[in-house]
Amino acid sequence: MDQNIARADILPATVPTAALWFMALAGLAIWLIVHRLLARRAGVRPRVRLAILVPLGTGASWLAMQLMARHLFLASPTHLLLMALLCGGAVEGVSFLYARESSRLPGRRGLALVACRLAAVLVMLFMLLQPVRVGEKTRTIRRRVVVLVDDSASMQFTDRYWTLAERVEVAAAMGLLDASGPTLADFTRDVAASAERFAVFRQLASTPGATLDRQEVGTAATAARTMLERNAETMEGIALKLSAREHFELHDNLGRVARHIRDNLLPGFERLAALAAEEGGDLKPLVTGCADTLEQIAQVAPGLAPAVGIAAFDGLDEAARAAVLAASDTNRAAIAARLLHEKGARSEPLLDHLRSRYDVDLYRFGSLAQYDSGLEDDAPAAAEDEAAAARLQAFRSATDVTAALETALKDIPPEELAGFLLITDGRHNGDAGVDAVARRLGGSGIPVSSIVVGGSQPPLDIALGDVRSPDSVFLGDKVRIAGSIVATGASGRETKVRLMLGEDVVGEQTIFIENNDFAREFRFTHLPAEKGVLRYQVVLDAVPDEAFADNNAWSVDVSVTDDRTNVLLVDSRPRWEFRYLRNLFYGRDKSVHLQEYLVNTDRVDGSPDARLPPASAGRRFGDSESGDYPQGRDEWRKFDAIILGDLDPAELPDAVVEDIRYAVEERGALLVVVAGPEAMPHRIRNASLLEMLPVAFTPAEGDRRTPPEAEFHLRLAPAGRGHPVMMQSSSSFENESIWDEVPVLRWRQAVDGVKPGAEVLAYAAAADDEPASAAQLAVREIEEDPEAAVRRLSEMRETQAKNALVVARSFGQGKVLMLNTDQTWRLRHRVGDTRHHRFWGQVLRWGSGEKLRAGNTFVRLGTDKLRYKPTEPVKVFARVSDAQYNALNGLKPTVALASEGRVVRTAPLEFRKDSNGFYEGLLDPIPDPGVYTLAFTCEPARRALGGDYPEGLQTRFVVVTADKPAEFVNVTASRDVPSKLATITGGRVGGPTDIEGIWDGYGEGNRVMHERTELLLWNSGLL
Repeated sequence: MDQNIARADILPATVPTAALWFMALAGLAIWLIVHRLLARRAGVRPRVRLAILVPLGTGASWLAMQLMARHLFLASPTHLLLMALLCGGAVEGVSFLYARESSRLPGRRGLALVACRLAAVLVMLFMLLQPVRVGEKTRTIRRRVVVLVDDSASMQFTDRYWTLAERVEVAAAMGLLDASGPTLADFTRDVAASAERFAVFRQLASTPGATLDRQEVGTAATAARTMLERNAETMEGIALKLSAREHFELHDNLGRVARHIRDNLLPGFERLAALAAEEGGDLKPLVTGCADTLEQIAQVAPGLAPAVGIAAFDGLDEAARAAVLAASDTNRAAIAARLLHEKGARSEPLLDHLRSRYDVDLYRFGSLAQYDSGLEDDAPAAAEDEAAAARLQAFRSATDVTAALETALKDIPPEELAGFLLITDGRHNGDAGVDAVARRLGGSGIPVSSIVVGGSQPPLDIALGDVRSPDSVFLGDKVRIAGSIVATGASGRETKVRLMLGEDVVGEQTIFIENNDFAREFRFTHLPAEKGVLRYQVVLDAVPDEAFADNNAWSVDVSVTDDRTNVLLVDSRPRWEFRYLRNLFYGRDKSVHLQEYLVNTDRVDGSPDARLPPASAGRRFGDSESGDYPQGRDEWRKFDAIILGDLDPAELPDAVVEDIRYAVEERGALLVVVAGPEAMPHRIRNASLLEMLPVAFTPAEGDRRTPPEAEFHLRLAPAGRGHPVMMQSSSSFENESIWDEVPVLRWRQAVDGVKPGAEVLAYAAAADDEPASAAQLAVREIEEDPEAAVRRLSEMRETQAKNALVVARSFGQGKVLMLNTDQTWRLRHRVGDTRHHRFWGQVLRWGSGEKLRAGNTFVRLGTDKLRYKPTEPVKVFARVSDAQYNALNGLKPTVALASEGRVVRTAPLEFRKDSNGFYEGLLDPIPDPGVYTLAFTCEPARRALGGDYPEGLQTRFVVVTADKPAEFVNVTASRDVPSKLATITGGRVGGPTDIEGIWDGYGEGNRVMHERTELLLWNSGLL
C-alpha cells in the first residue's frame, strides 16, 4: 500500500502485482514440493535437510510478505528479510522437532498436531508483522446559510416612496439598466478606510513621545493620492453624462468634490509623501490636514454613489425610463422574490449561487418565523379562506427579526451555520431587541448580512406609534393608557387624539405637528365604574391626503377585577430587601393586598408605643402595617403568599411555623424565604421549617455577615433559563443577557446543596467567570470524549447546587422559593423598578397562580391573556375552594366558548397536579377575530358552596390579528437594525445591487473530508 512506500525493504511498484502473485505462489509450491520429497527420503541428514529447506522457506516467505505489503500496511519496524528468515526457520524447525512425536500418534492425529503448532507459529509471525488494513471514509462538512425573507405587512403594500436613485438601483439589479463602466461603488469604502488610517496618524502625531513611521506615512499618502485621483476622474466622467438641469444638486456635488480633490487633496498628499521621504521635517501639520479633509470627503461620499445609475437613466428614451420606474412600482415582497430567484444583472440567481456552495434553509418571517418551501419558487400563496387569511394577517402583523434568528438557531446546529442573509425593509418592531442574539452570533463567528429593499422617502402620514395599557386593574383604580403619535411629511397640520369607551369620549387632546419627522407622547386616565373586560379605543383624526388611513385607530382591552393577591411580608428589621419589597407591593403593584410585619420596628425615643393590629387579609386595602402574625388558621389560609426575611428562632415561634406549614402544605400558599446574615436560615432549628426549605446547609450560631466570596455574579442555571420566575424577556438570548448584566452582588448564604426534587434556577459565579463557559466546554467535549463531557456536566450541576442563589420546589399543595441572597433589589440598578417588579410579579404568579379576573372569593375564572392572535391557543384557568378557603381538588369543571351568544365549543378543565384547587384547559387557536365569552360550570362545586357558588360565572377575551400598531407606523426602509446586526456579527449590509458583494461573505462552503481508517489485524480479538 502507499503507506509502505517509506520502507526500503519493499519491492518497487514497477514490479507488477500479478507477477508478484505468480512468484509468491511458485515459491510456496516449490518449498512444499521439496519439503515433501525430502520427507520421503529416510537417509537425508537433518542438517542437510534444514540447509535446503530453510533458504527455500525464507524465499517463499519473503515473496509472500512482499505480496502482503501490496494490500496491507506492515507496521513492524523489522526488516522483511529477517522476518522471512524467521518464518522459514520457525516452520522447518517445528516440522522437524515434532515429526518424531507425531509419528507415535495413530492416523491423522499426529499430522493435525503438527498443523496446529505450525498455525500457532504463523499466527505469532503474522502478529509480529503488525499488518494494518488502511482504508478511507468520506465525511461532508455541512455549511448552511439561512435566508430569512421578510413577509410582514410592510412588505406587502405597493411602495411608491422611492428616491430616483433607489428606483434606478432596483432596475439595475434586475438587469433593466446598464450602469456599466467606471463607478463610485468602492469610493465610500476606500475613502473611509483611508480616513481611519490617517486618523490614527493624527492621533500619534498629537501624542507626546510618540513617533510616526515616515515610511508608513509616505506609503499611505501615495496610496490615498492614487485612489483619490482615480475617483476624481470617474466623478468628472459621470458629471458629463448627468443632466445638470434635472439633477442639479448631485451634478454640482460631483463637480465640487472632484475639484476639491484636484485642487487641495492631491497636492497635499503629494507634499506629504515627499516630506515623509526626507529625513527631517515636521509631519504633524500635513498629517492633520490630510486626516481632516479625508473625513470631510468620507461624509459626502455615500451621496455620490448613485450618480452612475442616474446618469445611465438620463441616457434612456421615454419607454426605457418607464420600464425602469415600473420595476419598483410593486410591493417589496415581489422585489425580494425576484432578487432571490432571478439572475438579473448578476452572474447567476442569488439562491442558485448560495446553493452551489452551501446548504440553504429558507424561512419567511413576520411576527413569527417558519420554514417555508413556498419560497422555493415564488412568494407564499395567498390565503384560501377567511380563517387562513386571519392567520396570515396575524403572521404579518409585526417584523420580529430577533424571533426569526432565534427560530433558525433552534432548528439548526450552530456549528453548521455559515451565516444569515436577511432580505427585508429593515424595520424591526418585535418585543425583544436584536443586541443579545447578535452578540451570541458574533461570538460564534456567524455573520448576519442584509439586503435592504424599500423606499426611504417618508410619505405624508400620521399614525398611532404605540398604545400601552395595563392588562388588568383593580376595581377602584384608574386605567392609565399612554402611547405616541408619529407623523411624517405633515408639518403644520393639526389633529386630535381621543380615548373612546364604547360610544363615549372619555379623553381628548389636540396636537399640533411641528415638523416633518414628528413624534409626541399622549396619556389618558379613566376610572371604571364596574368590573369586567372593558374595550377602549384610541382614535386619531385623519389629515387630508395622508397615505394610510387604517393606522389612526387602535383598540385595547383592560380587565377590571376585584381579585387581589394577599401577601404577608415579615422581617426582623427594615433592611434594604424589605424596604424595596414593601414599596413595590404597597405602592407599585395594585394587584397585591400587602400585610407587612416588622418584628423590630424603628422607634423614635419618647414616642408612644402604638399597638398595631395583627396581619389580616380582611383589613382595608392600604392598611398594610401590622403588629403581629395572623391570628388563627382562618386568617393564615387567606394569604396566597408568605415572604419570610431574616428572622431568628425567637422571632419565629414554633406555633407560627406550624401555621405557615399548614398554609403551604394544605392550603397551597407560596412560601418565599429570603436569606439574611443574622439568622435565616443558618440559626433555624425548627424541624418543620427545615423540612420545607429546598436547600441543605450547615447550621451555625452567630451571624454570617462574611460571604463565601467578596463579590459574585448571578447566572441562570439550565432549569432557570425557561422557568417562569426567571423570564425577563420573550427572547431566550435577551433574557440570559439581562441576567448576565445584573451588577455584582456582595452577600449570599453558603449552602451545602439542594434537596431531591428541588430545582436550582440561578447560582453564584465568580466575578471573573464567563457566562456558560463550563457548559459550552462540556458540549464541545461530547464528540471527543463523551465520558469526560458527562463528568464535566455532573461537576457543573454539583457546583451550581453548592452555589445556589434561587431554588424552587413543590411542598404539599404549595410551593417554596428560597433566595440565598437578600439583594434582588440590585435588579433596579440603572433600569428603574421594571425588572425588579417583573421578577417578583412572576414569583407570585408562579407560586399562587395566575390572576383570574372573574368570579368571587371561592371560584375564579380567567385566561392567560386578554388578546390572542389566530395562531395562539387559549389557556383557561379556574381556581375553586370551599367556604374555609381549602382547595377543592378532583372536580371535573367545564367551560363553554361562545361568540355572539352562540356556543361554538366546550372543553373540560383538568386539575393541575400539586396545586391548590387550580384547574386548567387548552383551547385550540381560534381563527376568527372577535370577542369571545367563556362560561364556567361545575356541579360538585355548586353543591359544595351552595349560595356562595357564583351562578353564571363567565369571562371575556378577544382574538385580534395584531398585538400593537407596528407595521404601518413608519414604512420607510431603514438600514439601522441591519447595520447593527452586521457590525456586531461581522456581516454586510447593502441594497439590491450589492448582492454579489454580500453572497461571498460566508466563508468556506460545504466540503468533503477524506479520513484515514485503520483496522489493526494483528491486534484482533480473534487472534
